[in-house]
Amino acid sequence: MRYRISLGLYGGEYTLGTTTKEIKEFWDDFERHELEEHIFADGVFDIPPQYSLYPYYDQTDLIHIHGVELTEHNYLEITNEENGQTELDISLKSFFIRDLMEVIPPPFEELEVGQPVIYCISEEKGNWDYELEIDEPIDPKKLRFHLYDLEGTFVIANVEYDGMDLEIFDASSVGKSFSASFGEIYDDKKDQMSLPFDDKRMINTL
Repeated sequence: MRYRISLGLYGGEYTLGTTTKEIKEFWDDFERHELEEHIFADGVFDIPPQYSLYPYYDQTDLIHIHGVELTEHNYLEITNEENGQTELDISLKSFFIRDLMEVIPPPFEELEVGQPVIYCISEEKGNWDYELEIDEPIDPKKLRFHLYDLEGTFVIANVEYDGMDLEIFDASSVGKSFSASFGEIYDDKKDQMSLPFDDKRMINTL
C-alpha cells in the first residue's frame, strides 16, 4: 500500500552556523536589512571576502532544516494513494501529534559560552510530502516526528514510520520572507521549565 504523508502549511529553511567575533563586529556597523540583503542575495557591494557570509545556506555547520513548524495553523494529512481516501487530517498541535514528537538535542555541547552564531530563516508556505509504501494498512501511531527547538520555534527536521526514515519526495513551497540575525551561545540553567534538557546550551539572539 502506498501512502502520501503531507505536512503543511507554514515552514521553510532554517540555518544556524558558527561565525567569529570579528565578522559579527564588522556587521554591527550595518543595518539588519543590509545583512539580510548580503547573506540572501549578495546584494551589498564591496564586502571584504573575510567578512562575507553569502550564501546563507553555507552557514549551516550546526543546523540546516527544511521543514514545517509545529503550530496550530499547520496540519498532518495521510492519503491512501491507491484509492484516494484520506486516512487522517489533523492539526499539528493536537494531543495525538504531541505523543509522536521527539525533540532533537541541540548540537551546542562542544561550543563555548559566547560563541557567535548566525541564524537565518527563509519562511515558506506550501506542502512537504513524504511517501510510504508498506504491506499493511498504515498505523498513524507508528509515526515519529523529530524536531529542533529553535528558541521556542519547533521545526520538524525528519519523519519516521515504524523506525524507517522517510524522505521528502515533493516540497512544493513558495518563499514569503527572509530574516537573518546574529546570536551567541549561552548556558541557561535557571529556568528549567522552558528547557527540555537539564544542561542545555541555547541561542541568545542579539
